[in-house]
Amino acid sequence: MTKEIQNVYSWSATAHMVGDAWIHDAVPKKYAQKTLKKAQEEILKERDNIVKLQTSQQTIQQHKSLLLSEVLLLANQTEKISTAIAQANRAQVQKSLEELEAESKALNRLRKIPE
Repeated sequence: MTKEIQNVYSWSATAHMVGDAWIHDAVPKKYAQKTLKKAQEEILKERDNIVKLQTSQQTIQQHKSLLLSEVLLLANQTEKISTAIAQANRAQVQKSLEELEAESKALNRLRKIPE
């Protein structure tokens, strides 16, 4: 699961950077939305990869369930940021970026749980 978690974390960071860049008028709206869509797709692809991983131990299975929930939250936050950008709602983008950062920190903590 380490590779999948790293990929999700990386795409989450990409979503955060793009959202923040949009707030500061450093990237156009279309670019931000396209990048966020790609980030969400890749996060969900990694979620599917995690689902397919075979786990037998109960502790690993519980970890996998927590991880899947966290990954889904990150994908949803990425979509919220994209929607807020489409509406040119900077306040909502900022709020969603803060929530994305909190979810990324939670994912990082899960990454440190031994497999």
